[in-house]
Amino acid sequence: LSKRLNSKLPASTPEFLFEKQLTFFQPAAGYRFSMDSLLLADRVKINGNEHLLDIGTGCGILLLLLLFQHRTITATGVEIQEELAKIAKKNLAINGFDQQSTIVCRDIREITPSDTTARPDIIIANPPYKKRSTGRLNPNIQKAVARHELKLTLEELARSVHRLLNPGGRFYAIYPAERSAELLCTMNHHNISAETLQFVHTKRNVPAKLVLFTGVKNSTQPLTILPPVLPPFPGNDQRTIHSMHKDEEKGEKRRESSQLVEKRSN
Repeated sequence: LSKRLNSKLPASTPEFLFEKQLTFFQPAAGYRFSMDSLLLADRVKINGNEHLLDIGTGCGILLLLLLFQHRTITATGVEIQEELAKIAKKNLAINGFDQQSTIVCRDIREITPSDTTARPDIIIANPPYKKRSTGRLNPNIQKAVARHELKLTLEELARSVHRLLNPGGRFYAIYPAERSAELLCTMNHHNISAETLQFVHTKRNVPAKLVLFTGVKNSTQPLTILPPVLPPFPGNDQRTIHSMHKDEEKGEKRRESSQLVEKRSN
């Protein structure tokens, strides 16, 4: 697994947001960000000159979205996969954010506050959401690490957030709704008290698919359940998460079929 984590990526593709004011690259066939990142970025609240830490930054999409909208913050992105860390660093540089942000290519479980420029006031994460022993493991290692708890379990995430976050600091995450109870219990065990929960529904009148979690370190405030997020979603061109995931699955199948045909022809 460790050898595959350091393998080279296929070509990256340029993407644009905010009417092409934000340009970034992501792997053409590896891990690509989803609507989850846009929903999470929309939930994060910034108060002045705060320092932000993104756990598992990928191509840096969450940092890009937040730095673009909040020019006074500083940020650190931690990414265990070397090639993704390189892309994230490039994305921050081409958008002019390299002076107020840093990418650290390390295992978050080994990171200390001294590695993050400053102890973060905010930590954000779109963590792996499937337990290692559940579901089909994607053959693409980038996608596998992003989706399955191969390199970071929920317990390890909570432990890292508690270790790094400023007292009174905020933790924002997006997670499968079906694991909400586990998320609340694990975070609470590490003194990250749930401040708000907001469930995300892919369609009206169907069970929630995701949950947006806000926790505060060492807080005693009561939990607030916010009104649900329903389609259309922010920045989603009126499409639901459900349809977007279907598009992603179709795209993956097309790419896998193309690769199979190419192997057979060789």
